[in-house]
Amino acid sequence: MQEAERPSRPVLFLTKESQYPYWGRGSSLFVASDRNIYWLTARHVLDRQGASAPNLMITPTDETAITVPFKDLFQIETEPNNPDFKDLYMLRLNMEEFWDTADSELYAWNIDRNFYDCRKLEHGDELFVLGFPSESRFVDYDVKRIHFTQVVLRGVYAGLALESHCHTLKIETSIELKDFDGVSGGTVFRHPRSPQEPSAFVGLAIRGSVESGLIHFVDCAVIAEFVRLSDAA
Repeated sequence: MQEAERPSRPVLFLTKESQYPYWGRGSSLFVASDRNIYWLTARHVLDRQGASAPNLMITPTDETAITVPFKDLFQIETEPNNPDFKDLYMLRLNMEEFWDTADSELYAWNIDRNFYDCRKLEHGDELFVLGFPSESRFVDYDVKRIHFTQVVLRGVYAGLALESHCHTLKIETSIELKDFDGVSGGTVFRHPRSPQEPSAFVGLAIRGSVESGLIHFVDCAVIAEFVRLSDAA
């Protein structure tokens, strides 16, 4: 399952002038075309924390302190009754600058090779959500270290959501969480039974609750189209 875990990253922010500069919650991931690599999360992850792109502190792996440089922001136009599938926030990476300073690899889901066709999903199909719950995240300012725990929640596909281009996942896992805070922006993926098949990206977790046991996610087809349009911009 390691190949499915590598593109996922916790959302962290840095405010340099603050006494406590490191903060934030939420999940994110890297996606790619054959032309560009993008960082993706739910728009509300930034909006609800009063943050913006300059505050981001995203590293490509746990093993490096080098942050990823961005150059272009892409969002879907909002409207008063904004549907869930438009709750996307995507930044294009400045790859020239990244490779000049990088001391690690960067992993991403490729829209042409790693995205699953969600039209093939059937009720009861096993899926997983990978995210970074807020309850397991804290900053140790004494040693200047940010602690976070990545969790993988097992679920079964529960069909289309009421919102356009979204689906529902019923969580069935032994992992106990107080709530799903911080899981928004998390990766939903399919892990085939055959070891010869690679894991496939299914969608982006957008909201959910422990009480209902449900997580709603945006179809990866929306994200693939978002990437293609951004490539052409």
